[in-house]
Amino acid sequence: MTLRPTIAHRAGAFEADLHTLGGLRKLGLFVDASLSPVFPQTELVQQLGVRNRPFYVDGILELPVTYYTQGGIGSRKFLRLVDVEATSLREFKSVMEQAKIHDVSAVNVLMHSFSFVRDGVPNEALMERFDRFLKYVEDDPEIHSSTTTEFYLYAKDHLSAVQNEKPFEPITGWWLTYLRAVEDIGEGWRNFIFVVTPAFGTIGAALLGFYCFRHRR
Repeated sequence: MTLRPTIAHRAGAFEADLHTLGGLRKLGLFVDASLSPVFPQTELVQQLGVRNRPFYVDGILELPVTYYTQGGIGSRKFLRLVDVEATSLREFKSVMEQAKIHDVSAVNVLMHSFSFVRDGVPNEALMERFDRFLKYVEDDPEIHSSTTTEFYLYAKDHLSAVQNEKPFEPITGWWLTYLRAVEDIGEGWRNFIFVVTPAFGTIGAALLGFYCFRHRR
């Protein structure tokens, strides 16, 4: 227990709507982090649209979990949350650098109570990566880490600045996505497939080129 008042809320699986925000007001909770365009089917996204910066909704400070675009295929974008468990250090830094360029007032990083210790087993690699991220934040004079309460008080004092922020959609690109998959190749079959597919494609293209060259002679 911290003995400090609770002021913030995030709905499980981001399943919230405007009625949820109304309930928060009645309970005296003035910060919500339930908006996530990575889950476009959720009611809050349908009602408020795609947002990636803090903004106010009827007295509630909405603090979306920051998302970024990994890449795109045609008109489709592949979005990903800035997540302690699912974002590489390179992607963390890329998002933060873009946030500085676009004067974003806050980047909200997702984590869970089980992020660093699951079933009693600590994730040493993840803790080391997070420590390196915190060191990066600490060493950058343009970045300030704060508690939710501190940012809420800042937003109250700088209401017009927060409300007038322009759209923000950082792009990390497929190369950083590939490097993350290489780092996490042992943590799931999707990473393995993503890593080896380009290699097989390159080998196949080389063999096809060699075959065509031989048959031209």
